[in-house]
Amino acid sequence: MSQQQNQKSGLSILWMQCIGCFIIFAGIAYLMYEGATYTLDHAGMQLAYTLRSHAVTVLAIGITHMGAGLFEGIVCTAAALLFVWRKQWSAAALLLVNLAGVWLLNDGLKEWFARVRPDEAFRLVAANSYSFPSGHAMGAASFYGALAFLLARRYAAFRIGIWTGGMVLVLLIGLSRVYLGVHYPSDVIAGFAMGAAWLSLNMLAYQSRHALYTSIRKRDTSA
Repeated sequence: MSQQQNQKSGLSILWMQCIGCFIIFAGIAYLMYEGATYTLDHAGMQLAYTLRSHAVTVLAIGITHMGAGLFEGIVCTAAALLFVWRKQWSAAALLLVNLAGVWLLNDGLKEWFARVRPDEAFRLVAANSYSFPSGHAMGAASFYGALAFLLARRYAAFRIGIWTGGMVLVLLIGLSRVYLGVHYPSDVIAGFAMGAAWLSLNMLAYQSRHALYTSIRKRDTSA
């Protein structure tokens, strides 16, 4: 298979991934609106409560901070500056646009669905905004996914480990939100889905630009 065919195949996969994740999000949102996620949410939160201990709580708070906007903003800025220093403008733009976009998108979705968070009596940390979808889960899936994507491209020999580590971190951040009592499981799953959809869209733009740039260079070289 030629390089051009590989690029087209990769773009098609990203389109399908984006659409598939959005459909999953829409399905969860519909079930949540109809009250059909109650059993899942109740069972998931009851399980989280039974697992609570001082040591696990300290660990969960540490993990959940890695999905906070401040932490992601600092890491994103540092990584973007590093890419700029290496003159990798597209990589820096991907990180910045991806993170800023997912923040705005999550704020809009929270206001749209206006789902109230779990009862304050069960929360171990403060949370003031609406509940659906989880901002930590959505932001982590999008931001750490983008970071893993860029690192895996540069260090191809370690791409499996990079993607695995990224997915484990994202999963732990989502689980920490349920454990800490500030989100329902359906909030987190929906956050993962929409975060992955937004990530796929950004990866699609990045890959499309790269394919166009490669095509132009090849045409200029052969001219």
